[in-house]
Amino acid sequence: MRTMVVGASKGLGKALIEGLGEAGDTLVGVSRSRPEGLAAQPGVQVEWVAADLMHPRQAAQQLEQAVAKQGLDTLIYNLGIWEERAFAPSYDFLEDGDGQIEAIVSCNITATLLLIKRLLPTLLQSARPRIILTGSTSGLTQSGRPEVTFGASKFALRGIADALSSASFVRELTLPAILDGRF
Repeated sequence: MRTMVVGASKGLGKALIEGLGEAGDTLVGVSRSRPEGLAAQPGVQVEWVAADLMHPRQAAQQLEQAVAKQGLDTLIYNLGIWEERAFAPSYDFLEDGDGQIEAIVSCNITATLLLIKRLLPTLLQSARPRIILTGSTSGLTQSGRPEVTFGASKFALRGIADALSSASFVRELTLPAILDGRF
């Protein structure tokens, strides 16, 4: 099985690269740079693609090309950025810069949509294609978190999964949306 993990340089993404797979599987890690000291499961091959999802069109095209020849069975989208002062007592939505809001939406929503659009033809060639979108408890209704843009972008992942599951062209696709607890 070939699995791509987007946002694989640290935290949950790095743990997925180190913990997923069985002998003979291939994991394709994606981040701006490959982290030091990765330790994959025995017999699991790890490939790395350096891509910056802050540039969604270029990254989606690059990742599409990276899996075109060998295919892809599972996409795990584990990427998300948040406000500069998120999760701090000093956070104030009214003080968030417009550029910061645009960057969060671009990385957390636009990049997700463009990458899924680019990878779907390859995924749908798999016998059991899957997309896993990791969210956050910040994206849950009435989460109690004040971070507006991050919360809205993670809530959007639920909409993306819902819309994809209703699309006739992806009837064979499994779409388990999971939470990563990164509130």
